[in-house]
Amino acid sequence: MIEAKTIQDKDYQAEACRLCGIEFDPDALAYAAVDSDTGGLLAVSQFKFGSDGFGELTDVAAVTGLGEKTDTGYSRRDILFLAGRAAMNFLDICGFHKARAAGSLARDESLAKLLGFNPDSNGVWSCDLAYLFTGEHCQ
Repeated sequence: MIEAKTIQDKDYQAEACRLCGIEFDPDALAYAAVDSDTGGLLAVSQFKFGSDGFGELTDVAAVTGLGEKTDTGYSRRDILFLAGRAAMNFLDICGFHKARAAGSLARDESLAKLLGFNPDSNGVWSCDLAYLFTGEHCQ
């Protein structure tokens, strides 16, 4: 099984980011997607609370070298989805009901769409988390 776990140690966050090929942001919060049987890291997501009331999901990346399927049969897509949605859910619970894709996620259209983001007329990818987590489409 895959689990999303908060990363509360900045050294571990830095290592997870290195293993996933993304830049560590010490000001960001993070989740790790891990294999619950082995504890092995599969992916990481980094996010921030924006000063404008938006949460920012800046990175969602799998461990470098992870294929399209793990040995246990989970797809890369599912792993990235779990890592990203864990961060988005936390933002929503904390009162940030709107989020935007930033950083490396803003440049990955396929992953941004998978997570529920839509581009506005200025090309900014955003999502209304209040709608997303009630089963409705993003506005």
